[in-house]
Amino acid sequence: MPDTVKKIAGLILKYWRQELEEEEQDELIDWANRSAANKQTFNRLTDPDFLVMHLRELSAIKQEIRDRIWADLDIVQTEEVSELPSGNSPARLIPWKRLAVAAIIITAAALLVFRFIRSGSSEPADVLLVETTEAISHADSLQGDYAKGNVRFGDGSFVNLDTMQNGSVLTKSGLRLEKHASLIQFTRSGSENKSDSNQISTISTPRGGNYTVQLPDGSRVSLNAVSSLSFPANFGNNARVVTVTGETGFKVKKLTVGGKNIPFIVKTSRMNMEVLGTEFNVNVYPKEKLARATLIEGSLRVWKQLPDEAGKPTANARLDVILQPGQQAQVSNNDEGAATGGIRVEKVNTGDAISWKNGVYIFSDVDCETLTRELQRWYDVKFVYPEGKPTITFSGRFSRNTPLETILERIGASTNVKFDLQQYNTVFVTPGK
Repeated sequence: MPDTVKKIAGLILKYWRQELEEEEQDELIDWANRSAANKQTFNRLTDPDFLVMHLRELSAIKQEIRDRIWADLDIVQTEEVSELPSGNSPARLIPWKRLAVAAIIITAAALLVFRFIRSGSSEPADVLLVETTEAISHADSLQGDYAKGNVRFGDGSFVNLDTMQNGSVLTKSGLRLEKHASLIQFTRSGSENKSDSNQISTISTPRGGNYTVQLPDGSRVSLNAVSSLSFPANFGNNARVVTVTGETGFKVKKLTVGGKNIPFIVKTSRMNMEVLGTEFNVNVYPKEKLARATLIEGSLRVWKQLPDEAGKPTANARLDVILQPGQQAQVSNNDEGAATGGIRVEKVNTGDAISWKNGVYIFSDVDCETLTRELQRWYDVKFVYPEGKPTITFSGRFSRNTPLETILERIGASTNVKFDLQQYNTVFVTPGK
């Protein structure tokens, strides 16, 4: 196997061990940013769920193949990914699967060996590997209540929140991060320079993940699965501006500087919001038909830039609406049917809109595609429709602690749709006979 593959795999292993030197971290970040394929590979190999899935496969590998893996780590050649080039030479291509296998095998085995060393067990590491993967197989009920995510700081460095111990503290890019279970507290480090203050850091959650973030100004933001929040180390004295994707719940702390109220502005790809101090929920998943902002209490200004004749947002023309508690602003993907030229305002049940923050998910007459997209985000599964998407509507409520199998059984019983959960978290959906 090429030395570069082993080197990157080794760096990913050191990432899991939290042993990366600053130069090594820079090298890994540089490699990940060289291509979309590299970034996807890095994201996969630093995702605990992806690792667990391949741990299951490890237990089935014959010993002689395992020996060969350790000897050479060169067993598969499939898709390609950009290799880290030397100097200014053009990027060459190496098989992606080699890197995946190398990092997965090294990382998975090493993690288990570390556990073996820490526990002082007298059992050989290979037995521990099989026992651990069997335990994973026996605990296959997929549940979505798992705090996981990562932070990419403004300087390009990153931290996997899942590997941080409770009470851990980290200082980067003018920010002090402290972890308390599923609450991540950010405060200004007090030692940031001007460039640190302007750097934007981002906290992200993958499928099945969720976190609550306390920003340096004291405001709190809850992130649902597959969501992100970007913010600077120092908001300044004019406005507090953040950018979000996915679904987020806000409790904004009122802030006054020199007798002046500092507005809190939330930017998304489809609409923006401005508040002084309030509680609201934002849902802007890209594949959903509607982007929604729901006001729980306080006052919320929602706006979007109006397009010019070419369909591009204009700098000076925008549409504004002011929400009252219990109202929801909706922006459709294509603006069809949306009132007032692009933003529709509806009276809604605010409890339903923020139930996800309490681990409860409520569906009201949703179609099959909307339903399965939500389940994909909670449980990190893939839905496949060999006979096309069934035409159904479903209403119901579930706790996020409910195993996926139980949810699928309940949905199937009320809709006459068959859900077949297979290996690798794939669900086949077919109409009932």
